Amino acid sequence: MAKEIFHVRGMSCAACVRRVEQGLLSLDGVTSASVNLASEKVAVDFDPQTVDLDAIMKRVSGLGYQPVPSGSLSDKDHQKTTLSIGGMSCAACVRRVENALMSVPGVSEVSVNLASSKAQVVHLADPAVLEAVRDKVIQAGYEFLGILGETGEDQLEEARTRDLRDLKVKLWVGGVLTVLIHIGSMPHLFPLVRDIPSTVLLPILLVLATPAVFWVGSRFFVGAFKAARQKTTDMNTLVAVGAFSAYCYSAAVTFVPSVFYEAGIAPHPYFDGAAMIVTLILLGRFLEARAKGRTSTAIRKLMGLKPKTATVLRDGQEVDIPVEMVRKEDLILVRPGERIPTDGIVE
Repeated sequence: MAKEIFHVRGMSCAACVRRVEQGLLSLDGVTSASVNLASEKVAVDFDPQTVDLDAIMKRVSGLGYQPVPSGSLSDKDHQKTTLSIGGMSCAACVRRVENALMSVPGVSEVSVNLASSKAQVVHLADPAVLEAVRDKVIQAGYEFLGILGETGEDQLEEARTRDLRDLKVKLWVGGVLTVLIHIGSMPHLFPLVRDIPSTVLLPILLVLATPAVFWVGSRFFVGAFKAARQKTTDMNTLVAVGAFSAYCYSAAVTFVPSVFYEAGIAPHPYFDGAAMIVTLILLGRFLEARAKGRTSTAIRKLMGLKPKTATVLRDGQEVDIPVEMVRKEDLILVRPGERIPTDGIVE
């Protein structure tokens, strides 16, 4: 038996994978066929006395796909690209982005870093693949902030600063509204609202709770909607469902309390709970965003310490070259006080 691994271009979905596998298994002499859509690779076990590699390649071509024989696809056909992605807030977001990017034909490897809001993608050196990656990030419900190297750190920093400013404003508004709603929800503790009838007090609380839930907590509802479009759920879903349920129940208590009395239930509004859920989770998001910003700044400062050049001894001469051009077996000269430019063995 022989085993061959080769690339196949043109596959776009699970149906393509099934078609290629079944098409190869229908050949006499082929005992197994395994297709990896993400890396566009096919592994085939076959009997070389019954079927040869050319017949296998012809079968793939006959199915409407483009086989690339092993050895004809070099490392030059692949490249690594670092993307800046905005809108990620938790591990579920990381998993969703990774799964979305791995589903792009031509992408073989994806690594997403939540703290730095970056994704490293290994893909075929084809502009169409990068365009598909961009579209897939947007379809998944996140912001495509550009390719590192083309946009640098400025765009990511601007997005992070903008998000932090938005969080701070909404946190202050949410905090003030939450305090006012709590005062109105506990008239027995606050003489200022003790004598206000519930028919007047409840509509006031409704007016205060509406921006507290839907404007202050807009990111949770948007995030939940994006997750629902992907047929999944995350922490945004939990917050949105909790706040929206409390708000709707309290609105029903405000406008149709008779329904609860007829059912033998004492109606009680939960506007304070809805506002508190949103404000507290938003406080957590604000603290997290601020911590991530400090971490990213520290990482950038650390990366700034990396030497840009190295002094290499070649043919008895000292040559200053970029660190990226240092080759294996080069002898590097490190003078007193200089930083070591790369890993190595001390001679």
